[in-house]
Amino acid sequence: MALASLSLVGASAAPSQQGRILAAIDLPTRMAGSAVGGISGLDHDRRRDAWLLISDDKSDHGAARLYSLRLSFDPRSGLTLRGMAPVILRDSAGRPFPPPGTGREAVDGEAIRFAPDGRHILWASEGDARDGFGPALRIGDRHGRTRAIMRLPPPLRDDGRPNRTIEGLSYAPDGPVWAAMEGPLLHDGPPSTATRSAVVRFARFQRGTPPRQYGYPIDPIIHQRPGRLADNGVSDILAVGDTRLLVLERSGEQQGDGRFAFHCRLYLADFRHARDVTASGLPDGSDGIATKRLLIDFDRLMPEGSGNLEAMGWWPGRRGRWLLLANDNNFADGTASRLMLVALPETLSPRR
Repeated sequence: MALASLSLVGASAAPSQQGRILAAIDLPTRMAGSAVGGISGLDHDRRRDAWLLISDDKSDHGAARLYSLRLSFDPRSGLTLRGMAPVILRDSAGRPFPPPGTGREAVDGEAIRFAPDGRHILWASEGDARDGFGPALRIGDRHGRTRAIMRLPPPLRDDGRPNRTIEGLSYAPDGPVWAAMEGPLLHDGPPSTATRSAVVRFARFQRGTPPRQYGYPIDPIIHQRPGRLADNGVSDILAVGDTRLLVLERSGEQQGDGRFAFHCRLYLADFRHARDVTASGLPDGSDGIATKRLLIDFDRLMPEGSGNLEAMGWWPGRRGRWLLLANDNNFADGTASRLMLVALPETLSPRR
């Protein structure tokens, strides 16, 4: 795919208390014979100065895959793509994952992070309900092959709503892994509505100890048209300390033509005083769950619409200041897979 087919948009923007967009770029629409889309997670490969993006394509538009690409940024010319290639996800036997309905496990990739060793990746699948497979966390190599599977606690593995399970991953600076559910478990209550918020579970995995679970409050649905579908949930997370996480929430509303418009917000969540709910269940009210503070309302930052933001990672050398974000275009005709470089608000920038 020729790089000339890429579209560079908005190299800079005026400063704002909501942060600012430094640059954005659209990815090619096709590559290696398959559609490019479904971007649901990304992370920077510091060893190769490259990025890995995971697609949530369940092998419907091509084999389940990652994308490996290189990016550079210049304040005058914006983001430049310097190469991109697909990386096929494979099981422990080296086989590509099949589409749903074959009896073998299909995967729905939703989050990806490089392990602290810089050689392995951790990625999440929301599961394959049709063939009886629940959500899973896999440790793989850069070539996409599964090397190990992390065991999820039974509630997260068995009690999630279809397509509302593990959606975000991040390594804390001291080594543990945080995993975020997109929506509440079935026994934790209903999802958010236009008039009511909900609480979802975040799990913290630390070597040598059982996983711990905590509650995080997600907003009510931001907008909903009468008689149309709408939802809100967590779409990605990023650790800024041992107990603090950036949390990206994405609320979708179905339009009159059946397409969806999206309203995204970025929060700084603090789990310092949150109670472990692994054995006790979620608390009533706001006591004992994470607190959060709004950093960016993308409806204000981008009145023209941010798209379906589902992935974020630190820009190298700017940890705690600049984020690379990506939208999931759901393989919709006329909707680009777009990468955006965003500077966090200076006065709100979370530092370790």
